[in-house]
Amino acid sequence: MSTKLLGKFMIVEWLETGTSVALSLATKSRNFKAGQKGNTIDVSVREDILVGQKDKLADAPDRTAELSGLDTDVNAPDWETLEIGDTGTLTWYRRGKTSGRPSRSCSAVVTGNDLGSPHDNANDWSISWDITTVITTGVVT
Repeated sequence: MSTKLLGKFMIVEWLETGTSVALSLATKSRNFKAGQKGNTIDVSVREDILVGQKDKLADAPDRTAELSGLDTDVNAPDWETLEIGDTGTLTWYRRGKTSGRPSRSCSAVVTGNDLGSPHDNANDWSISWDITTVITTGVVT
């Protein structure tokens, strides 16, 4: 029997540059995803193309993250405080923020802050980031 992790334990924190208190964003969220997409640089020369091939070198990947949820705070939702262009540190704890558990962290810039308000359903929101550094793995102390 395999162990499956429940997403309800996910904690996502944003520490904006110049501040000292991290904002916990995941409590009102429904989905978090962080992804990496590889990039290459085409270094093909004419003789490569003549034989029907390309020569490529690995380049730094594009890394992004997105957090989305439901709008449940009528007064001042935390997610609304993130502005496009804000920089900081994004940290997530997929098994909760308990001592000894793993964490992942990276520098990032906010690239999106959206609110959706369908006429027949709950308001929803999403925040997106471009990750600007390697994603590092740590352990909660």
